[in-house]
Amino acid sequence: MTERSRARSFVAAARTRTRASRGAILVIAIGLVALCPAAASAAPVNRASDRAALNAYHAYLQSLVSLAPSWRQDDNAYVASISGRCGGVLRPLKGIPTSSLNAQAVSAFFAEAGGDLDAASVYPSARPALGRLAASLGPLRWSSAGIRKVVSDFVGAERRLQAVGTSNLCADAHVLASSHGRDISHGTAAFVAKFAHRVVAAGDAATAFLSVLARYATPTDHGLISSTDHLLQQFASRIKALAVPEAKKLVVALGV
Repeated sequence: MTERSRARSFVAAARTRTRASRGAILVIAIGLVALCPAAASAAPVNRASDRAALNAYHAYLQSLVSLAPSWRQDDNAYVASISGRCGGVLRPLKGIPTSSLNAQAVSAFFAEAGGDLDAASVYPSARPALGRLAASLGPLRWSSAGIRKVVSDFVGAERRLQAVGTSNLCADAHVLASSHGRDISHGTAAFVAKFAHRVVAAGDAATAFLSVLARYATPTDHGLISSTDHLLQQFASRIKALAVPEAKKLVVALGV
């Protein structure tokens, strides 16, 4: 593998994790419109709370979409900090045959790097929006403790994901470089395990939450749901445009 194609493979690894984590913070509800049933038989309290929850979630998405431009600036600042602290640290790996690299170690490191991009930009700026969403959802009344738990679990999982801070990427990069691309540092392993767990937990909690929104929505909510679906698509498009170039910048800063 040439140096250029090896760099592309590193970019792809970072890009994959970046897309996954950014999608998790949004908690994309693909097919929400199609899932929306009539809720004529639902308890009135559930219908009323569902409408309020839909409005709150819609406002949350609007906030995230409006924040997207600031994330590039935050990512750039993070990349610049990495460049200043350990720029080019992985450059020695360019001279190592691909067959000699530990693919798992490389993949884990760039999963960590992708998570760091989110932790440096998306999560800090999204916390106030999540706080507003939580404040709107908290007082809502539902007909069962099970529904209340689904709603609170969603907010809790989002909070735990957004609480993830950046790793010690430079120290972990030095471990990877000094081991000639063979070793996964303890820092990398711990960060990736925590990050992956919280991403999955947030996704599972979101699935349950959005199922509740769909279950108790009524035909009069169709316009709101369509608008929410549009916001989801708009956000995904903006993230796609952001994730790839920022991952490339980080890879270049690291020297690969």
